[in-house]
Amino acid sequence: MRDMRMDKTELGCLRAIILFNPDAKGLSNPSEVELLREKVYASLESYCKQKYPEQQGRFAKLLLRLPALRSIGLKCLEHQRGKKGKNEKKEGK
Repeated sequence: MRDMRMDKTELGCLRAIILFNPDAKGLSNPSEVELLREKVYASLESYCKQKYPEQQGRFAKLLLRLPALRSIGLKCLEHQRGKKGKNEKKEGK
């Protein structure tokens, strides 16, 4: 990811795309979440075209980073859950 020198705006948009998951369990209105996600996609594409006009494939390359970002997020979540479980065992819960 460093090879692209992703900026904070791009990273924030990718995080939002991951967060706005219409397939998440328990959503009362997944179509609304999907609309939000589509707006973020469109905003990111527009941003890339304006900020990096010489890099025509930048938006597509950023989208290809999504699986890696999701994986990192899941690993962090698993790590936190593991830490919490260890702390609960130490406290006798």
